[in-house]
Amino acid sequence: MAASLVRLRCGLLMLVLAALAAAAQPPRVPEKLVEVLARLTDPDDQGRQELRVTLRIKEGWHLFAHQPGVEDYLPTTLAIKADPMPRDLKVSYPEGKAVEDPAGGGTIRVYEGEVVLSATWLRPGAPKGSEVEVSLRYQACDAATCLPPKTMTIKVRGR
Repeated sequence: MAASLVRLRCGLLMLVLAALAAAAQPPRVPEKLVEVLARLTDPDDQGRQELRVTLRIKEGWHLFAHQPGVEDYLPTTLAIKADPMPRDLKVSYPEGKAVEDPAGGGTIRVYEGEVVLSATWLRPGAPKGSEVEVSLRYQACDAATCLPPKTMTIKVRGR
């Protein structure tokens, strides 16, 4: 009787330890959680350029929209650096999909699947084929976990 009680307690202890170890594991993050594709036009006669950035977000994950609807959530943002620096930068963000906040904060807006951001600016004097640095800042979440914020930077050459 005493031996079976010891085995039972050991078994329960092992189950508790296994559950604690599983809970301590970081979430599995798919490779290429967010794929970024960018296309940049060469400057026209006035130096106007257009950028189109396509985000492909892995299924089961989302990014907070540029205006997520809750102040505490990190909005997705796009920044541009170039020489000469862009003037009159205008970035267009999609509204995002309205979903219920799992944390109970009401309705929030997120990006899922494929999303397109666009930007226009002026760079008078910029040569054709010149490069710009595009920085995308976002926070990715699945149904249970939000990852730390990330900034992804890519260089794009005009065409």
